[in-house]
Amino acid sequence: MSKRKKAPSGNPANRGLSFVDRRIARDFERWLAASDTPLSDPHNAAGAVGHLFDITKRSGLDILEPSDTADIADMLLDIGPNATGMVDLFHDYVHFRLETSRDPRWHQAHDELEDVLDDDTGISAMLEAIITDAETRDPAVIADALAHTKVIDGVTKLLDWISTSRPITDTGALRLSDIEPAAAALGLRAAGARTLPATGDLHGQTAIADGITYVQSMWHLEPLAAWWRALLDTDVLELTASRVRPGRASQRWRTEPTPPLDVASEVVALVVSDTVLGDLPRPLRLGCFTLPGARHTCARGPHPRRRRQARTPHRDRRTIRPPCRTRLADARRSRPGRTDPQPPRHPIRRSRGLARRLCYRPARGPR
Repeated sequence: MSKRKKAPSGNPANRGLSFVDRRIARDFERWLAASDTPLSDPHNAAGAVGHLFDITKRSGLDILEPSDTADIADMLLDIGPNATGMVDLFHDYVHFRLETSRDPRWHQAHDELEDVLDDDTGISAMLEAIITDAETRDPAVIADALAHTKVIDGVTKLLDWISTSRPITDTGALRLSDIEPAAAALGLRAAGARTLPATGDLHGQTAIADGITYVQSMWHLEPLAAWWRALLDTDVLELTASRVRPGRASQRWRTEPTPPLDVASEVVALVVSDTVLGDLPRPLRLGCFTLPGARHTCARGPHPRRRRQARTPHRDRRTIRPPCRTRLADARRSRPGRTDPQPPRHPIRRSRGLARRLCYRPARGPR
């Protein structure tokens, strides 16, 4: 007679946690129960605390480590408005550690958390002023300015080179032999190579020799990859199973005297947001269509009050993939260039607070 397997008990979110994690989580729940908050109800607290610890662990961060505090706050804020309660809960957790832990680093962690939470407050008015000013500009002036950028000027050159179609790889990239002319349309000196030159090796996937960047895949040349994805997202290009060809938006590009403003501004904003926002899910990046705001994000750089010098040196923040990003992983893998493992992105410091403002702004234009 077979024995029926006993069903697991307890909070499901706690089952993947270590013993120390579970002990701290229980202590935090008791601390909340003694507080005057909505989570003073033990049933509400257990589920919320377990979820907080679980998503932090799955994001590759350590909620017990004070030096990860700002990264955890960034991750929770990246999820969006639906995570407001979780951000407040994490704020309570840091206060709990301040009161109960002997580790003095929690005081610095609390200061860093306040910096992250204050990140949105000082720039909203400035960003709105930039956007409002841009919306009052003469569209003809904006169109002319866009036409002189390499990102837009190169589109006609790329379309002329593609002609009716060009072959692509099974990942949706150009073949190695076609990387050089495509990169030249963007003003880049690059070439595909099966074997990288021995000199100037960078990250093991690109190498620079004699002023030329050699790559083993188009996706490793990030400026070209971001441009390529933007042209696909705006229907300037389209893919079949084995070839790339001009898309429906390319007809307007060829027939109108200047590049169509709505498509051109969308292409530029997508290239900027792809570079600045990196691995955020596609719907969030597609919300970043406000060109002046995207330019401002790129120019601003890291928040001046953030203190990153003391961060744990061994952790590469570019590899962190919060749950908000992994939820759409399957959909994004179907897009060209989004295969695992992904090539390392250019090490740009991101102003996440401003990036979130851009992301959650309603998308403009025909899409």
